[in-house]
Amino acid sequence: MEPGARFGAPWGSQVRVVSTIIVLVMIAIPVVTLTQKSDPPIPLILVSTLAPLAVVLVSGLFAVRGYVVSGKRLIVERLGGNKRIDLSDLESIKADPESMKGSIRIFGNTGVFSITGIFRNRRLGTYTAYATDRERAVVLRFPKKIIVVTPDKPQQFIARLQERLRASGKSVEVLAE
Repeated sequence: MEPGARFGAPWGSQVRVVSTIIVLVMIAIPVVTLTQKSDPPIPLILVSTLAPLAVVLVSGLFAVRGYVVSGKRLIVERLGGNKRIDLSDLESIKADPESMKGSIRIFGNTGVFSITGIFRNRRLGTYTAYATDRERAVVLRFPKKIIVVTPDKPQQFIARLQERLRASGKSVEVLAE
C-alpha cells in the first residue's frame, strides 16, 4: 500500500467511556445471574450469557478500525467487512469537529467501539457516520448523501483525498473549518 494511504481511527472519549461501560455491564449480567444462590432456570442462563456476548460481538464487527484512500474509493476498515465508498461524485470535503453535535440516532451505534449508522442533526441533516472520535470529523458531501468519517489526521486525510481524486481527473471543493 502506498505510504499515507491508510489512516487510523483512534477512539475519542465518547467511544472509550461507552465501550468500557457496556463491556463491564455485559460481563456483569452473566456473572450476577450465575452467582445467584438459587439455581436460575436454563433459559435465563442462556439469555443472560448469550445476549451480552452477542451485543459485544455485533458491535465489534461493525467497529471502525481505519480508513484507506485508494484511487476513487474510500475504504472504511471494519472487522466484519470493509465498507467501500465510491468517491467519483464527491462534491466537497470539510474538517468539522462540530459537525456531529446535537445528533439524534436514527439507526446505529452511538459509542460501543465506534459511532456508526444513520444520524440527523440541524447542521448536516441526515447523514451516515463511520466514526470513532467526533473531534476529528471530516464531512464528505455527495449529491444525495453525507458521510462523516474521523481519521486520525484529518488534514492529511483531506490532502490525500484531493491528491487521489486529482490523479483520476476529478477536483473536489475543500471547505474551510
